Amino acid sequence: MPSSFQIYNAVFFWSALARAQYKMRQNECGEYDPDREPSVTENDIAFALHALVLTMVHLFQIGIYDVWVTIYTQLNLGSNGAS
Repeated sequence: MPSSFQIYNAVFFWSALARAQYKMRQNECGEYDPDREPSVTENDIAFALHALVLTMVHLFQIGIYDVWVTIYTQLNLGSNGAS
């Protein structure tokens, strides 16, 4: 789900607490590297936001499809009946 992906990336990008907890957890697993930060960058934030916006656009188009089909059918039938 794009919104979950956006939230995950935003937390790791902007929250120093989340990054510290991530490092602490990796240390407990024996995979700790003190120089390594979670690899979330600006392009990850942009990609997740882009995916969220496009998903919202698609859901809007799906939701409004029946309304537009009804309007188009009524307009088309009205023009055929007037001929």
